[in-house]
Amino acid sequence: MITANLKDEVQRAIESEWPGFEQNHPRLAAIIDQNLLAEQAAASIVDDPECQQALQDSSATGLPLEAAPEAIARFVRTHIHTLAA
Repeated sequence: MITANLKDEVQRAIESEWPGFEQNHPRLAAIIDQNLLAEQAAASIVDDPECQQALQDSSATGLPLEAAPEAIARFVRTHIHTLAA
């Protein structure tokens, strides 16, 4: 299940990566809806083994989702850059 916290964390990662993506791919960036991208990335993240492990570790230790931002940021970075491939 995708939580609001996961969507928020994915959105923050996209916002962090977006300026560089927009600079390198202005035409593509102009037609991509960041909200839809965040929804799709959050849905896909549950299938990524590294992110899944980070989310499980975060849950097991009782830490908030914010304890796994590096894995989420890496996933989002890769996800965004595959759009231009």
